[in-house]
Order: sequence, then structure tokens, then C-alpha cells
Amino acid sequence: MSLLEKILGKEPVDLLIVGGKVVNPLSGEISNIEIAIAEGKFAGFGKREAKEVIDVKGDFVCPGFIDAHIHLESSMVHPVRMSSGLLKHGVTTVVADPHEIANVMGLSGIRYLEATTRDLPLSILFLAPSSVPSTPLECSGAILTALDLACLVPEPRFVGLAEVMDVPSTIAGQMNEKIKLFQDKFIDGHAPDVHGKELEAYRSTGPLADHECTKPEEVLEHLKIGINIMLRHGSASRDLVNLIQTVGVDNWPMFCFCTDDLHPNTLIKDGSIDNCVRLAVKSGLSIVRAVQLATVNAARIIGLKDRGNFSPGKRADLVTLDSETLEVTKTFACGQLITSEVASKLDKQEIPIPPHSVKLPSLKTDDFIIKSKGDLRCIGVSSGSLITSCNIIKELSPDILTIAVVERHGCSGRIALGLVQGFGRIKGAIGSTISHDSHNLVIVGSDAGLILRCANSLKNVGGLCVCDHDSLDVFALPIAGLMSNVTLADASIKMERLNDSASRIGCTLKDPFAMLSFLSLSVIPTLKITSSGLTLNQVIVPLEVS
Repeated sequence: MSLLEKILGKEPVDLLIVGGKVVNPLSGEISNIEIAIAEGKFAGFGKREAKEVIDVKGDFVCPGFIDAHIHLESSMVHPVRMSSGLLKHGVTTVVADPHEIANVMGLSGIRYLEATTRDLPLSILFLAPSSVPSTPLECSGAILTALDLACLVPEPRFVGLAEVMDVPSTIAGQMNEKIKLFQDKFIDGHAPDVHGKELEAYRSTGPLADHECTKPEEVLEHLKIGINIMLRHGSASRDLVNLIQTVGVDNWPMFCFCTDDLHPNTLIKDGSIDNCVRLAVKSGLSIVRAVQLATVNAARIIGLKDRGNFSPGKRADLVTLDSETLEVTKTFACGQLITSEVASKLDKQEIPIPPHSVKLPSLKTDDFIIKSKGDLRCIGVSSGSLITSCNIIKELSPDILTIAVVERHGCSGRIALGLVQGFGRIKGAIGSTISHDSHNLVIVGSDAGLILRCANSLKNVGGLCVCDHDSLDVFALPIAGLMSNVTLADASIKMERLNDSASRIGCTLKDPFAMLSFLSLSVIPTLKITSSGLTLNQVIVPLEVS
């Protein structure tokens, strides 16, 4: 029997969802109507004979949520483990940029993620990393050229080119080959604090969307020249509430949601795209509009023609929400109800571990002593924002800490030192082999000896570390120094413990590792630090102010 016969009512459908308030993102209406599912596809509306009937008892019924931009590696667990948590929160599709593991392992890292995430209930689609390394200022574990990426173009799970983040190189035409490869697919953008003619020139090269807007006026400037906006609410950056006012009655098709980076404790406590929906509704959007951003808009912007709405023949990805709290009550992926048993299988699935990737040079205490004098540049950080300030300090104070970046791919062995303010009066060190996007070892500390202790503790395992003179707390990340094979719940416990340890040594940031991971990403303003040294808006500058 065919799907058409089931849609026509000549044969029973596999599943009928009844008793719900159907939020239709295409018609913009909410109706009390049944939804039929057959062969993993939507099979129409209304009563009909079914092999199974599920009553959702007054819940909102929506298409499955789509996270339009995420780095799965940033969850610090393998995507197989991450998938159970995302499905629980109504996310049935993610569009992942694997440039984190690509910067460590190159094309083999991309292949590793693709191969180990096949046939999951969660649909994981990929964008080919455009910037490995992210800029010429970075020293990563790999360099991917257009020739390297060409093999990904025909693969169906690779739906486009990932965030084109080196704006100066893009405008200079140095990204043309990569963009041309994917000109018939989705091209993602990344242009924070780029305006006027530079933004217009950037858009003309091909990028269709941006998740880096932090100000309403920035959103409006992007919209005027045809750049779609991904409203972001994740672990490291939370811009959605500040920008939701820009979603209007005429421009709403230009918006969707994303998380970008989502740590385990954030997912478990707050959720994912379901949290974006709740925040949007709380901020004034209707439930219909919020669902449109979470489903049909994301699909349309990225070019996913087989999902995002209830149209017959589309993937039967579906989520139900409590009509009062908007908390997820059920998730269906391709018509399959995601039960606790399904999630448990994902948590127990065997995951291969790739070769060890942390290759630090021989280190000594003197490597982490700053000898510069006079007026010094200092990276200023503030909670909830990835954009830093460039502070000029004349003398040190207890809240001004040393930040070190150590090249960890066995390439140059370079060590760069700087100053950072905003972590609090730490008496110890906090370190990580997660530092976007080249993922060199980055450490913030009050004492050169403790910075060395932190570095050496991560040499053989990779991961995250908090230490002082009396204690050492490490969360090992053996998969490229980025991910663990533990469950999402176990990772959340380990992260809570590390955050508590960071607080105990004086850190005042709620999630210091999220902040730490972005301090070496030179494509985000203003003052950053890579293994090449301090960068001010992508220009190398000395620590001393001349």
C-alpha cells in the first residue's frame, strides 16, 4: 500500500494525533483538528481510520523545531548523547557547523561526526566549514581549502556552507572559491559590527543569514539588504530578548531561532529552541509567530523543503506543548514517539574515540610571566556578551588576570600572553582546550605556577580544568579535546561541579568556560587573543601601548 492510498483514506494511517490545538505555521491559525501520520510523513488533517491513536489532551501541536545554527561539539558531549536531550526539548532537526572538530582534525573530523550520527531519530544536517582556520591569525590543527570542501558538495546531509566569518577576506575575494562551490545551497553568514558599504559588499558575495547581531539597529540594517536574522539564545550569547522587538508584521519571514553553542546544563535546565519559543511569547510574540520562527521560517531560510510544516508528504516531525507553560510534552521524529526507552538507547550507544589530539610543547613557569611594563591593553569581558572591550590599564589590580593561549596541535608551539578583566578576583587558574575556533589551550589565572599546573593537567586528556594550590578539578574531553562520551546528564553534573570550583576560587562569571572559549575568536570584536598574540579587530597589537 502506498502513502497516497493512506492519505486518500483507502488504507488506515499509522498514527492519528487527536485532542490537540494545532498551530499551523503556514496558515497562521490554531485549530482543533486531527493530524494523520503514515510512513513517517504527514498524511493530512481530519478524522480517519488509524492503527494507533494518541490523545494529546489540549496541548498545542506544532511541527518539530529546527535549530538553524549550532556547533554540536560545544555541548562537550558526542552528538549521539546530545540528541536525546534535544529531542526531549522538541528539536527534531539541527543544522550543525562542524568547524570545531574540523579545526582540530580537518576533514577526518567532519567525516567522524557525519559517520557517527547517521540513522539517529534527531535529523542532523551539516554545513561545510568555511573558515578552517577562521582567520590567518589563527593556528589550528588543519587548513581546509575549497578543493578539500568540494567532496562535501554532493552529499545530501551537507546543505550549505557554514558561517563565512572572515569578513575582510570575504570582501577581498579570498573566499570566492568556497562560496561558489555552494552557490546553489545555503550560505551562512557571520558579520558582527559590520556596517555600511562593508556590509553591502559582504552580502553581495553570497551570505544569506547572520546569527551575530546584538543590537536592534544592526538587525534592521541587515534586513534592508536581504540578510536573514537568526535570533540566538544559547549558553555563551543570549540576544533573543533584546532583539525580538525587531520582528514585525511585515518582516517576520526573515527571522528564525538558533542556539549556536549549547552547554549541557543550559539544555537540561532551560531547553533549546523550545526555550526560544517561550522567551519570544513572553516578550510579546504570539504563539503562532513564535512557532513560525522555530519551524517554517528556519526551513525556508536554509532551503529544507521536506520539513518545517504539516504539509502532506513532509517529514512527520512534531512536538506538543503544554498550552499554559509551553513546556514540551511529547516529541515525534518521522512519526516515531520519542520515549524514555528511545532516549536510553542513545545514552548507551557505543561511540568510537578518535586518536588523542592535544600536543602541547614542553612548558615551564617562566612561559606564563608577563614582563611588559607601562600602559597595557587588557581584554574586558562582561556576562552574556561575546563582544569584549579594549581597556588600557596603568597598574595591575587583583581582578586583572593573566590569559595564556598555548598552541596545542603540535604545529608552532607558540604561547601568547595577555591580560583580562571581568572574571573576578580569581586565586587560581581556569583552563580549557575548547577555544573557538582553533581550539588551542586557553587559561586564565592569577599565578604563573598555577597556569602551568592547569596546562599540564590537560596535556594528556584535553578538556576543562579549575585549580588552585590545594585542589585540581578536571573534566576530560577525549574526543578532539572538545567532547566526552558521557551522557548529557553526567556532563551537566561535571560542568556544575567545575563552575562551583571556579566560584570557589573567586570567579564571578556564571559560566566562565563559555566566556573563556570565545576569548581567542578574533573575528568577534574587540580585543581578543590567539596563539599569535593580542588582536584588536583582527589586527595584531602589542600588549604595551606605545
